[in-house]
Amino acid sequence: MSKRVLLPSIPSLESTVSRSNQSSSEESSNGKSSPSINELRNRLTSVAPKQMAPNPEALKFEHNTKSQERTRKRQQPIKLEPLPALKTYQHQKQPEYIYQKNREKLLAAGVLKPTTSAEKRKWPGTVEAISSELQEELKERQVLSMLSAMVRIPTPPKQPRSILKTSACKPGPTPPLRTFSGPEEVIKANVTEPLQIIRIICENNNLGFLYMTPAVPKSSIEYDTYNLKIVSYDCINKNDYYTISPQAVIHTYNGEVEYLELERWEQEYVYHRALVKITIFAIFRKWKSFNVWRKNVRCKKINSCRRALQKNLFIVNACLRPAILNIQEMCYRIGDMVLCQIEKGYIYTLIEFKGTQFSQLKDVASRLSEFRELAKEVVRGACRTALLETGFTPDDYFYSIENTGTKLPN
Repeated sequence: MSKRVLLPSIPSLESTVSRSNQSSSEESSNGKSSPSINELRNRLTSVAPKQMAPNPEALKFEHNTKSQERTRKRQQPIKLEPLPALKTYQHQKQPEYIYQKNREKLLAAGVLKPTTSAEKRKWPGTVEAISSELQEELKERQVLSMLSAMVRIPTPPKQPRSILKTSACKPGPTPPLRTFSGPEEVIKANVTEPLQIIRIICENNNLGFLYMTPAVPKSSIEYDTYNLKIVSYDCINKNDYYTISPQAVIHTYNGEVEYLELERWEQEYVYHRALVKITIFAIFRKWKSFNVWRKNVRCKKINSCRRALQKNLFIVNACLRPAILNIQEMCYRIGDMVLCQIEKGYIYTLIEFKGTQFSQLKDVASRLSEFRELAKEVVRGACRTALLETGFTPDDYFYSIENTGTKLPN
């Protein structure tokens, strides 16, 4: 069973106001002042806190700086696009592009009439107008499709790439180059083109095989591995020669034999001829010759300069170099000599200062005279020795020998 709960009744606002007024009147009668309800309501009014006033001197950026733009560009994902040629090809294969081009051709031919901007904005009001426009558009599309079908030319199917090219020894529709009865006639014909040699050996079975050697020596600028000529057995170099037959090419070099099938040798020759057309291989011999010449000239100039320095530069001379070093060391030592001697913390009288400086001057003068005599002796001895080694005899050489009493060397 449910129980009823009696809640106390909530007094109304008027009763509350009247009570508050009574209590305020009682308090005022008792001599105590209390705030009224209006004052309390005014106190309860919430006001937002005052914001800080903007600083007029603060630096503001009204637009994006270049660094911000660069940062935003770096943050964007990288857009991967195909190659420009592939992108253009894909764009040209789109139906919209083909439709637009065909429409331009029809407009240029006068088959279609150009639509004005007013006709484009005009909206048909009836269903019959809409159907008539749809029929016209359908006819236009049919004409465009027929035109595109006429323009397109069927491409032939791609042929698979052949690894080996057509060989010269295989029979072809062309007539034989020449008919030879023996190797002597081939030698007299002076054939040096490898493809012609292959054709001759394949179309003249009576020849059997032929001997080949390099057409020019290795020192020639025209030397090449495939620059060969046909010779007899007596003219071959036993250490380096070729033998060609309808089946294979045999290269004998210093007792070692290399066997290659004829088609393989022809293929390598074709590849070699294609590589030689590349610039770096075409100018290799000229570049090598120029580089060798440049190195030789440079070495010759360096050696001539070295000999000239050894002959004329006195610092390189074995007799003059020690004298120069000794004089340099003596100058370094005499540079530490003091010309004016003054003791710190001592007060000189005029007579004492004069006597001290004169004594220091005498000491310096004596040391300088000793340095002069020693330098003269060192330089004289070095120059005399250098002249004697060169083959000259100084004027005072015999006089100094007589004074010292030494004997001349034999």
